[in-house]
Amino acid sequence: MSDPKKPNNARTGLILAVLAAFFFAMVFIKRIWL
Repeated sequence: MSDPKKPNNARTGLILAVLAAFFFAMVFIKRIWL
Protein backbone atom coordinates (compact mmCIF):
# COMPACT_ATOMS: atom_id res chain seq x y z
CA MET A 1 0.00 0.00 0.00
CA SER A 2 2.98 2.32 0.53
CA ASP A 3 4.07 3.89 -2.75
CA PRO A 4 7.71 5.05 -3.08
CA LYS A 5 6.43 8.03 -5.08
CA LYS A 6 4.37 9.30 -2.15
CA PRO A 7 6.47 9.33 1.07
CA ASN A 8 4.22 12.01 2.57
CA ASN A 9 1.20 9.69 2.48
CA ALA A 10 3.03 6.94 4.38
CA ARG A 11 4.42 9.47 6.85
CA THR A 12 0.95 10.94 7.48
CA GLY A 13 -0.47 7.44 7.98
CA LEU A 14 2.28 6.61 10.46
CA ILE A 15 1.68 9.84 12.41
CA LEU A 16 -2.07 9.18 12.51
CA ALA A 17 -1.43 5.63 13.74
CA VAL A 18 0.86 6.90 16.52
CA LEU A 19 -1.64 9.57 17.58
CA ALA A 20 -4.48 7.03 17.60
CA ALA A 21 -2.42 4.58 19.67
CA PHE A 22 -1.42 7.33 22.12
CA PHE A 23 -5.03 8.50 22.51
CA PHE A 24 -6.23 4.92 23.03
CA ALA A 25 -3.47 4.38 25.61
CA MET A 26 -4.48 7.52 27.51
CA VAL A 27 -8.14 6.44 27.63
CA PHE A 28 -7.13 2.92 28.70
CA ILE A 29 -4.88 4.28 31.47
CA LYS A 30 -7.63 6.63 32.66
CA ARG A 31 -10.06 3.69 32.87
CA ILE A 32 -7.52 1.68 34.87
CA TRP A 33 -6.91 4.51 37.36
CA LEU A 34 -10.62 5.25 37.67
